[in-house]
Amino acid sequence: MTDADLLALDGKILSLNQKFKAAGLGLQIERRGAKLNLRGTFPPKPGSDRLRPSQQRLSLAYPATAAGLKQTEQQVKIIAAQLIQHSFDWQEYLPHQGGKRLSQMELAEQIQAFQQAFKNHPDRALNPASTITTWSAAYEPYLKNSSPPQRKTPNSP
Repeated sequence: MTDADLLALDGKILSLNQKFKAAGLGLQIERRGAKLNLRGTFPPKPGSDRLRPSQQRLSLAYPATAAGLKQTEQQVKIIAAQLIQHSFDWQEYLPHQGGKRLSQMELAEQIQAFQQAFKNHPDRALNPASTITTWSAAYEPYLKNSSPPQRKTPNSP
């Protein structure tokens, strides 16, 4: 992108941020180099010592282009709604195994990430036997049935 393109993009970002502020969304789009980020008040990240929400950046990994800005604008609306409903979850936005985010994983990878997070949750360390029983009885049977159907190939029965 040329400097003129980046200046035009920065102008669009400024305009969007003013719109978000007027709507009381509490989020801003930032351009940091060739990527777009969000800045706003988010709940503490997993493993943080913080107890209350604080100003943080959230990398969405969208490119600093017109198309990336459009995607970021849509994501701002979704995240703002999650923050209002207290349903925002960092797990969706932090990298997991292989450096992927949940939204970038296949279903099997998402299930594996969920299992790992479930078993490694600090509250579960108090009673590991209960954790295994809960996983085996309450989650595993349903998650086994949730895998997508296999596609039939011309040579399959």
